[in-house]
Amino acid sequence: MTVRLVGFFSWLLTLALCISGGGFVLAEEKPVADSEVSEVTQEPVDQQQSPELSRLVGNYQTAIEDIEADGGAFDQRLSETLFGLGKAYHEAGFQPEALQIYKRSMHVNRVNDGLYSLTQEPMLRGIIGIHHQQENWPEATISYNRLYGLYVKSYGKDDPRVLPILDEMNDWHINAYKSREKDGISHLFSSHALSNSAVDLVTKNFGPTDLKLVDHLKSLVATYYYLALHQNDYKQPESGITFGESPVSQQQSREEMIMVRSYDSGKKAYERIIRVLHNNPDATPHDRAVAYAELGDWFLLFGKRESSLNAYRNSLALLGSEPESAAMREKLFGSPKLLPTFPNIYEADEVDKTGYVRVKFKVTAQGTPRNINILEVVPEDKASLGYRAKRSVRSFRFRPKFVDDSPVASELVITLNNE
Repeated sequence: MTVRLVGFFSWLLTLALCISGGGFVLAEEKPVADSEVSEVTQEPVDQQQSPELSRLVGNYQTAIEDIEADGGAFDQRLSETLFGLGKAYHEAGFQPEALQIYKRSMHVNRVNDGLYSLTQEPMLRGIIGIHHQQENWPEATISYNRLYGLYVKSYGKDDPRVLPILDEMNDWHINAYKSREKDGISHLFSSHALSNSAVDLVTKNFGPTDLKLVDHLKSLVATYYYLALHQNDYKQPESGITFGESPVSQQQSREEMIMVRSYDSGKKAYERIIRVLHNNPDATPHDRAVAYAELGDWFLLFGKRESSLNAYRNSLALLGSEPESAAMREKLFGSPKLLPTFPNIYEADEVDKTGYVRVKFKVTAQGTPRNINILEVVPEDKASLGYRAKRSVRSFRFRPKFVDDSPVASELVITLNNE
């Protein structure tokens, strides 16, 4: 995952904690109209194929010719056979050929099953996968919007069965933003709209205190974090509204205000999470403690130290001193936690042996790194990696370790993978 806090240097992070003499522990658009897809007649470009692929393609082409001879160019059986051929090309890395065939498969499907049938979902997903691999973000977005449109046509926009595609599209837009950053701000606004739609859908179907709201609100918070980071990194105007000879459009004004209000909106989302957890009898004190800790993280990320300390203490108060809460206290406050704690923001699954830097430093009671020391650089002749790692670590913020109800300084060792 890309660390954006240092713009010129990207890292993946694997945490290894070293707390007060302990050992090292490896941590872990609004949919567009679904227009007619044209039939693709162009034959695949002749490229070098493996014997296995050539055999597979030959079998599929024979089957296609037989079906066409028996039932014509739009025989319903063709769609599935064409999809199999497209998948074979796709898995073998022949993306242009696969894309053409997926489109023809989808066209035949729509002739038989209708423009809005969900039976064309596999073809659309194949098309999306190719556009993603090619980093053709506009075309991938169009195809995802078409897929969303199929779900809405099939179930209705307020049906809970639409939730999985909303979540999937939201994750895709966040990842697309990470790949483009400065040029990808539209993906964050799409993510914002999708997360809000998911929150509204859950509220309408399950009520304002349903626990399913928690994860969707956290997704919304993650979007607000990226919006705030984008505004800081790329110097968006603080006012959010541009006055002058060329007035901004209503849409642009609305998007700028979403960005400018990202801190307040994220705070309100966390406060709503806490209300949900306080009013749902199935929520546990541990659930509420986690929510208060994450609210404290939000405050700390934006320099609100007093507010963060109050939220952390609320979390600790909910946990109490009972033995059954000891594991949760240790998990939340037993060691420094890199912020933000959203899944997959910074942490890698394992150390990249081809290039990494191990760094040891002190995390203050305020959550800032001090006394940064490079322990190891791999490869050894890339000393510049150490300097860049040091610079990156200086920009990090951590939830500090707590003893009783007070933050304390502690030591931390992390391994930064060179991306």
